[in-house]
Amino acid sequence: AVPLLWHEAQELQLQGRFFEIEPLVKSITLLQPHFYSPWEFQSWNFAFNVAAEWEGVRDKYYWIEKGVDFMKTATETNRNKADLEWYVGYMYFTRFGQSDEKKYLRELFREDNNLDFSQSKSGIKDNYMVAYDWFEKANGTVLSLNRPPKRMAPHPFLCRPALSRSYYAETMADEGNFGPRVGEGWQQSYRDWIQFGLLGGKDRLKDLLFRLEYSPSEYEALTPEQKHWRFHYNRMIKYDHWKKRCQTEALPELQAAREAIFQANEARENGAYAKALENYEIGIPLWRKVMEQTEEY
Repeated sequence: AVPLLWHEAQELQLQGRFFEIEPLVKSITLLQPHFYSPWEFQSWNFAFNVAAEWEGVRDKYYWIEKGVDFMKTATETNRNKADLEWYVGYMYFTRFGQSDEKKYLRELFREDNNLDFSQSKSGIKDNYMVAYDWFEKANGTVLSLNRPPKRMAPHPFLCRPALSRSYYAETMADEGNFGPRVGEGWQQSYRDWIQFGLLGGKDRLKDLLFRLEYSPSEYEALTPEQKHWRFHYNRMIKYDHWKKRCQTEALPELQAAREAIFQANEARENGAYAKALENYEIGIPLWRKVMEQTEEY
């Protein structure tokens, strides 16, 4: 029965009969509630493939939301399944924040009155912060069970909350939002990375996670093999880079530089070249000053 339902769902999609697919998909997951593949495939299918068939951004948003909600149902049906919880966060992170239509999708996200879908636990309506909550939930499952995720190495899996908040702070500035909220976002992101770096231990084979954060004296006490693995996992997720970036981006001078250059770029695009030059002359020296003080960044 299941292969027939899969085939029929694919045929309906090829014919553009999208609204008829959902009942079939629900039937598949009722028959195979504890298999990951039907949930993952169909949630991705709704959020990416079906959404791409529509021209209007609001129509795309409708199908993306349906795909995300479908995966949320998977987490309710399958308890203590960290990979499914992580996947919900990944869809919030990627589909709203990394697609070609992200500018418009993020605007619709902020306008969405369905707060269960669009508001994070911190009260912020931002896809990256909702993703943060789901990644945190997935991490809690992994750490409470002391069992690695099934489909990903522990380091890239468990670093996602910190990465989400970093992207939140970065995107806020890219969209022209400056001030204390962005600086606090970078500061909190730095704390998230440190908290992640302190997880685990020094035995790569016995510990769930190989620890990445050490004081200078602790690092010197590591064996050559431990230093090798610390280097390996650090490079895998760019741990040192993100730590240093969060520290640097939180500096008032760099915040001021970014704001001045953002205003300069806007003025230049609008043909206000004198205003643009004025802001460049403010922003570029500030930027240079920060870079000279933080050469490793």
